[in-house]
Amino acid sequence: MINICQCCHVEFKAERKQKYCSSDCFGMSHRTRMMKPCKQCGKDFESEPHKQRLFCSRECACIYKRKEKLILHCNNCGKEFSCRSCVPDTKYCSKSCAAVHKRAREIRKCQVCQKDFYPAKKNSRFCSPECKYASYPLKGYKEVAKSILSQEEQEKFAPMFAKRNSIHEHRIVMARHLGRPVESGEIVHHKNGNKRDNRIENLELLDSKKHHHTAYGDEYYQKNQELEQMIQFIIKKYPDLSIDKIKQMIKEENEEQTLYYNIVAEEEEYDDDI
Repeated sequence: MINICQCCHVEFKAERKQKYCSSDCFGMSHRTRMMKPCKQCGKDFESEPHKQRLFCSRECACIYKRKEKLILHCNNCGKEFSCRSCVPDTKYCSKSCAAVHKRAREIRKCQVCQKDFYPAKKNSRFCSPECKYASYPLKGYKEVAKSILSQEEQEKFAPMFAKRNSIHEHRIVMARHLGRPVESGEIVHHKNGNKRDNRIENLELLDSKKHHHTAYGDEYYQKNQELEQMIQFIIKKYPDLSIDKIKQMIKEENEEQTLYYNIVAEEEEYDDDI
């Protein structure tokens, strides 16, 4: 049995009544396609209606996009720049201009190196972790490695190192001044309180820790002694006040000094009246 294909209009043999010679012709006949002219070469090509094709091939699309360019103005620097027609919504000439324009915070100065930087966070004060660590106050003693010393000094001050490979710098400075190793029981005191000022003029050798604490109490020790004297004075004058209440007043409002001076003033007035 010979039939005629309804799509390509070609005769073909079939055992039963068939309208199409192949599955390709069957698919083509059931598709709703439309003819469009290519925007580059002008030739007609088939395209489905739901697809917004403008070119018949990729070669034509590449040629058209290279040839047609738009002249736009950068929203950040205001300079003119060329842009491809396929991306007409471009607002910036470069990624750097886009980043600068979209920044929500102002440029600040680093508190350590004084360089301008853009803060990644609202409270950023340093341009890098190195500057952040450099801003930390230097506390504690300076260390000196045993390998830095000369061979003669290593042998001379060997008892000071014992099993360690480093030692505090102020003890080495004092040992060099004395010409002998500093014993473990001896204390090298800093006169101005700065533990990193290791000049020999600022150092003093003490016999023991007990002498060091009694003769040179640090600021915290002195303040605690004064505070204890004030608390004892207030308790004698006002025995109804508990120690917890007095300490709470000291922590919250720091009024122990005003209370102390008011009590002294009352006693002076009382003595004058007598």
